[in-house]
Amino acid sequence: MLALRAIFVACLLATAWPAAAGGDSPPAKLLFWHLEGDRVIVSNIRFSRTDALTLRGREIIERTAASNAMLVVVTNQRFVGYSVYTASWQSVDRMPDESLSNAEAEDWAGYVLTSRRVLNFNGRNAVWSEGSR
Repeated sequence: MLALRAIFVACLLATAWPAAAGGDSPPAKLLFWHLEGDRVIVSNIRFSRTDALTLRGREIIERTAASNAMLVVVTNQRFVGYSVYTASWQSVDRMPDESLSNAEAEDWAGYVLTSRRVLNFNGRNAVWSEGSR
């Protein structure tokens, strides 16, 4: 009987742990952002700080997509992701003649679809991944 109880408790903890640790639940509102001239300013609530992305010369923002914990900025030169968990900006340059089809953000995931690639931004570790289209 004691072994059965231990197995029950272990199963209960295994199913409750991800939700309690924030694994399955959406992130709290940890990010606010705005445009200011040639800069994108983010307010990172998690670390009580602000961080800025300065646009390059002739760089124009085409689209933005934000969730409660990350931001994706699509420009005519690159794709930039910001993560509140790493408090960092990470970018991937655009390919020549690559056109934007879609950009979305939800929870910890950023998604960019172009004429040539599918790109994902992981808002937990600020890493871009990509695949050919």
